[in-house]
Amino acid sequence: MSNFSGSRSGKFLDVDLSSGELRTKDIPPEAMKFIGGSGLATWFVSKMVDPLVEPLGEKNILVFCTGPVTGALPMSSRYVVAAKSPLNGTLGDADAGGFWGTELKATGFDAVVVRGRSKRPLFLWVRDGRAELKDARDLWGLDIQKTENEVKKICGDCRVLSIGPAGENLVKFAVISNDGGRVAGRSGLGAVMGSKGLKAIALKGEHRYSPTQEVVELAKEMTRHLLEKDGIKRLSKFGTGSFLENHLARGNLPLKNWGQDGWSEESAKRISANRLSDLVRIKMRACRNCPVGCEKRIEWNGVDEKGPEYETIAALGSLCLVDDPMSIIKANRSCNLLGIDTIEAGTLIAFLMECFGKGILSDKKVGISLSWGQGENFPELLEMIAFRRGFGAILAEGVKRTAESIGGEAVGLAMHVKGAPICMHDPRVQPDKGLNYATLPSGAYHGKGGSGYVGLRCGSMVEELVKRQNLAEVIDSLVMCSFAFEVWAGGLPVDYIPRILEAVSGMKLSLSDLEEIGGEIFNMKSSFAKAALGRKEMGEVLPNRFKTIPRVRNGVAYNFQAEKFLDEYYRIRGR
Repeated sequence: MSNFSGSRSGKFLDVDLSSGELRTKDIPPEAMKFIGGSGLATWFVSKMVDPLVEPLGEKNILVFCTGPVTGALPMSSRYVVAAKSPLNGTLGDADAGGFWGTELKATGFDAVVVRGRSKRPLFLWVRDGRAELKDARDLWGLDIQKTENEVKKICGDCRVLSIGPAGENLVKFAVISNDGGRVAGRSGLGAVMGSKGLKAIALKGEHRYSPTQEVVELAKEMTRHLLEKDGIKRLSKFGTGSFLENHLARGNLPLKNWGQDGWSEESAKRISANRLSDLVRIKMRACRNCPVGCEKRIEWNGVDEKGPEYETIAALGSLCLVDDPMSIIKANRSCNLLGIDTIEAGTLIAFLMECFGKGILSDKKVGISLSWGQGENFPELLEMIAFRRGFGAILAEGVKRTAESIGGEAVGLAMHVKGAPICMHDPRVQPDKGLNYATLPSGAYHGKGGSGYVGLRCGSMVEELVKRQNLAEVIDSLVMCSFAFEVWAGGLPVDYIPRILEAVSGMKLSLSDLEEIGGEIFNMKSSFAKAALGRKEMGEVLPNRFKTIPRVRNGVAYNFQAEKFLDEYYRIRGR
């Protein structure tokens, strides 16, 4: 096995599915400025895709990128995927952990760019510096777990990324999954992969990163810091989604399609991650080279699978007033196998429940019965969506388009920003989250902008958020897990960021230099989104109920209005 001494190869694999051509190309020098990961993927999409193209058409591209830090340090085994989003028409990206990202780096490629469209289902097989397209007609229609198993039978020892039936059937919120349930979940990029006839990408790398002594010492220092943090200890024990009663007490737990303030503390406890071990066998697993191990694996009915994390528990649980943990576990399994984003799924179901309750929709119209607190029918509904059966064909377009197709009062019940569903953190008690949702180019997204970084120079809440948005782009370009820097989790001071980049790549940049680069990446995404949506500004108000239905704590009513902050935000961003 040869050594890969640098943190970046400077090469990408260009895959043209229309012609079947596979070529190794140099990454242009101008693109290398944007570090890797999200920055590099954003550059590729911005340069190669007209903002007005059809997201599920042949001229869209799908880009998978690693970063200079991928696999080199703790909490860095991630990749980013990007394309024009079919969910909301902006430049959409998503990221995932596990082992696939480090395996891509080990193939000698920093990125894979997928163009065109195949006339028959294919999968991409990359190993030993060679790449080939293989027939996937026998894989088409299989769920994600079966797909991974079958690809491994064909290719042997490898890492697999794939889509499920939702991606094949162009569900606008289909995901891309790797390593048995690690999910790049936002922006509907699984549908882009399906539109190209690409079922999977299998990797077997022969190049391994050889760390310098400086990198080894930095990794030890970071590990010591991380493992001392209470937030990391909790992640290692429970994953995310523990102690939901605390979220409820703070007014942060979403309830009844965001329309309710109070809920039983016992209900919140019942679905909390720290209670799941009462029902199923749980073990924790780590991404490659990560000391944390926050991936929750559950085993029930003889099946080992990725367990539900906070966003899933809240979306398929409290948002729908469901306090039966097994209903959440079963719905999570359906989403994982079919390839469906759990945040959009829960938002869509809560919307439907409210429409049922108001008499806007009926069992006869939808073909299934839904009511608050009842989760037994979730798997059946998810199958309808994944295979576009009956009313599922409408639901497969996402909550925004579903509400618009129903019309009338339903439009105001759809909880989204720019077509992306509100994530499971309440902007009424976290106004920085609300402004983040309102201003991100891709719409509401909990994975961008952070929840607070240690050592970040702060001014007003708006000034801090802009800095956080910029630094989040840098972290996603390295590519590192955002948990490493979040105050509540790893709490690594932001001064580590330039140290990390210099140690692994030799790039000497100050924190302010990196903030500027992050701002350029953010602006590339904004420019693409403005052109795609025909807008002059990216800010958007949140659904009206965040203004009119408060969360009340200690006699104080909290609501959120993005309008109060947008002028300052535009001024800082230079519009």
